[in-house]
Amino acid sequence: MEFIGDEQSRAIWNQHFIQVKSQIKQPRRTHTVKVVTQKGRNYSYKYADLADVDKAVMDACRQVKDKDGNAAFAYYFDIANSSQGVWVQTVMVDTSGAQMITNKVWFSNTKSEDAQKTASLISYAKRYSLSAAFGIASEDDDDAQSLKPQDNRRRVMVLDVDELNSFKVNVLGKSYLLKDIWNDYLEYKDPETLHWLMDQKDPQTLQAIKQFNDQYKMKKILDQAKEKKAKKANETKPADKTETGTSKDIETEKNDEIKKLVDGDTTDDETQTLNLF
Repeated sequence: MEFIGDEQSRAIWNQHFIQVKSQIKQPRRTHTVKVVTQKGRNYSYKYADLADVDKAVMDACRQVKDKDGNAAFAYYFDIANSSQGVWVQTVMVDTSGAQMITNKVWFSNTKSEDAQKTASLISYAKRYSLSAAFGIASEDDDDAQSLKPQDNRRRVMVLDVDELNSFKVNVLGKSYLLKDIWNDYLEYKDPETLHWLMDQKDPQTLQAIKQFNDQYKMKKILDQAKEKKAKKANETKPADKTETGTSKDIETEKNDEIKKLVDGDTTDDETQTLNLF
C-alpha cells in the first residue's frame, strides 16, 4: 500500500483507521450462489455483495467524527478499464488530508465488449478490494469453498525485494532484468526507454514498474528531507558575534572580493548544477 502525507498526518490517519476498524460489523451474507462443476458436483456458498460491504464500512466511518461533528474518515475507488482487464484500488482518506492507497486488484476481462459483464467484473473487483482494505470476510470460508473451480482471472502480486530485483521482461525477443532497464532510464533519460516503460500492458510488469517508481520517489523524498534538515540546522546555528559589522568585517569582505578578481571564482560547477534541481 502507498501512504500520502507527512508523519503528523500519518499518526492522525492511523488513529482514525483504528477507530473505524473497531466499529465495523461483519455484513450479513444474504446472497447465495449455486454451482454445478463440469464433473457434475454441486456446491453453494453465501456472500455479502458490494452494497452490503459498503454499508458496513460507511456505517463505521460515520461513527468516527472530528471536533465539529463531521465524519473524519471515508474512502473512494480508483478504477481503470481496458480491453485487457480492469483494476481497482481503494483510497482511504481522512480529515488530516492523508491518503492510504491499496495495491491494485486486477482481473482479466475476456468479455470487454459486453458492458453488463464488464460492470459486473468491476463490481466484483470493488468488493474484493474494499473487503481486503478493511479486513472484511465477504464470502463463506468453509469446506464448500474448496470445491470452487480455480479463478482463472489473473491477480497482480506485489513483489518483494528479491522478486522485484530478479523480475525479467522480454524486449525484442531477448530477456532482460527490468531493474537494469529502469536504471538505464534514470541514468540516460532515453526517450525510447521511457516509451517502452509507458507502453507496457502486462499487469504484473506494470506493477513491477510502479514499485521501482515508488522506490525512486521515496528516495527523492528522503533526500529532500535530509537536505531540509541540514539547511534548518545551519540556519539555527548561533551567529558569530565577534566583531560583526565592524570595520574588520568590511575589510575582510573587500579582501575576498579582490581575491576573486585575482584568482577567479572557484565555485564548484557540479555544486551549481545540483542546486538547479
